[in-house]
Amino acid sequence: MAVNTLEAKVSQGGSRGDVLIESDLESFPAQIEELMSAGARDHVLSSAVKEGIKGQPGISRMSEPPHPLNYLGESIENLKDEDGVALPPRHPRMQPSKYQARYEVTARQ
Repeated sequence: MAVNTLEAKVSQGGSRGDVLIESDLESFPAQIEELMSAGARDHVLSSAVKEGIKGQPGISRMSEPPHPLNYLGESIENLKDEDGVALPPRHPRMQPSKYQARYEVTARQ
């Protein structure tokens, strides 16, 4: 498995968490599948525990489903140029280089 935690935060006194993950697999379909897998959810829960969530964590929802980012780390959805014009699909900044997903975690008491 090639899921990596980019960011893990715990808030509201340790009862809620937010975990951003990405996949470094070669193909984009494999990255999307991996970010939605049971292994990825286990990785998210483990990251929340390491960050200090209180109680038994459970995934509330996927707040950001797998989405593509370009080589600059920008989400390629709705990218615009300096004049506010949508970039064409063939523009270098519109080419995906990796996928990320964000999960919300809640501690069960």
